Amino acid sequence: MNLMSSKATRYSANQAMFVVVTVLVAVVPFMLGGNRPAAWAASAAMLYFSLAIYFAVLAAAGIDTRKRLTDEKLLSTLFVLFLGYVVAQTLPVATWLPPSLVRLPVPVATSSISLTPADTFFAFLRWITYAALFFITMQIGARRPRAASFILTLYFVTVFHALYAAVLFFEFGDTILLFIPKWAYQGYMTGGFVNRNSFATFLAIGCSIGTALICEHVFSQSADRSTARRPQSMPKLILIIAGLFILVSCLIGTGSRMGFFAGICGMLSIIALSVAKARFRWKKRAIAGSGLLVLGSIALLLGLYGAQLFERLLEANEDAHVRLRFYEQVLGMVAYRPFTGYGGSSFEFAYPLFHGMQVNSDTVWEKTHNSYFALWTDYGIIFGSLPIALFVILAHRLISKYAQSARVDAPVAASIGTLIVASLHSLVDFSLEIQGVALIFVAVVGAGIAFPNNADPKGESDNGA
Repeated sequence: MNLMSSKATRYSANQAMFVVVTVLVAVVPFMLGGNRPAAWAASAAMLYFSLAIYFAVLAAAGIDTRKRLTDEKLLSTLFVLFLGYVVAQTLPVATWLPPSLVRLPVPVATSSISLTPADTFFAFLRWITYAALFFITMQIGARRPRAASFILTLYFVTVFHALYAAVLFFEFGDTILLFIPKWAYQGYMTGGFVNRNSFATFLAIGCSIGTALICEHVFSQSADRSTARRPQSMPKLILIIAGLFILVSCLIGTGSRMGFFAGICGMLSIIALSVAKARFRWKKRAIAGSGLLVLGSIALLLGLYGAQLFERLLEANEDAHVRLRFYEQVLGMVAYRPFTGYGGSSFEFAYPLFHGMQVNSDTVWEKTHNSYFALWTDYGIIFGSLPIALFVILAHRLISKYAQSARVDAPVAASIGTLIVASLHSLVDFSLEIQGVALIFVAVVGAGIAFPNNADPKGESDNGA
């Protein structure tokens, strides 16, 4: 098979994976946010079956992938180390370790490091699903036109979910999955998710993507011809702006305080980065003016629909006292077993062993409400810090990539905004532990990391596949 035919095959294969990822990211949130074992198993099966076909097609064509694992040695090494420990937690090795490493306040009959090996296996399944998705989205994002289309598609996926949430809330009596009554968070928009905060993070990521698309358009319109990209059509821009209004309206409708704050921070960061990229004063004013228009619109939406959000802001002080006492007990758990953790997804079963009277007992604390603490309680401080290290590396890579470019690239800017949204909301909640949110997070960041810089000619042409 000649080289052109092989590249055409790879191009078609990558386009097919574009569709697979889009379907996955769009469908999983309908499954109660993807926070169910059936969703985890279905997602893993879909991705790995698609990957098997993808590699078989490329092998038959005699051509390699656009991006290889060897290109990301540091990320791959850290992630493999982390996965290895997750597997080790499920094995019967606890009796081989010093008792001080696996001690518990009360005796528990378990031969593994994890208190619940089955739940830790499901955690492993989710982690390898995210790894496969990251690899696939890197192939998608390695070509500029395809990455731009992919980010735009993900944006409209989030807008569709916002519209779906509005329909459920206003037309179906605040239900979940059309005719099924909610069992939690009545009076707040949740869409296909159970938890309003997780849905808020999902919408906030969409807000970051929309802001990046708008800033890219404004920058391209005002850029020199030598650096200008083909501007998006006006109808498409109008759709993007309308979608952003819908997203912000529904974000306010979730009543999520930190979700709204994280979303605003993500949007403002992208606007600030775009202004910094502009070389001429009038160009800075154009982008800054667009940002002010967005913020003014958000203020208007808050005035019209933000009553519930303001009510929750008034309750923030009381809620903070409860949360801080809870965090004290969670950190006590980490200190009690700092090196091994209690097993992936085992917090719900480990916390009752430490639950003191300082925290109300009429609430079931299934999550740590802080994804950083969750990693440390589940996997220990050493191995639990590996995903955080990956997070920091990705952030550094994206910021460096953005700084090196002569223009505003929406896939990269959206990835930075997405990281800001996720990192902030993870301080007080568990949105990234919900698969419907984690999938779109990985998809956006994976495409942004792989997005080629200005010097890569293969990233622009169709021949690059």
